[in-house]
Amino acid sequence: MVIREEIGETAQGVKLFRHYSDAGKFLIQQPSGIRYEEAVDVENAEFTYIESTVSIPQRSSSSAAAE
Repeated sequence: MVIREEIGETAQGVKLFRHYSDAGKFLIQQPSGIRYEEAVDVENAEFTYIESTVSIPQRSSSSAAAE
């Protein structure tokens, strides 16, 4: 399922929302079809997201530590 959570707001007071999959799947932005691991949009953005059937590859602990 696509999860949408408020994560803060801009200096102008516009709310920001994070979108991600609770099942570790890629998101597909509608209507563009672009694939994301997660997305952050402003409140009332024209985009919506659906969950794909493709899992996000797990990062190894060594590559995650390098970031």
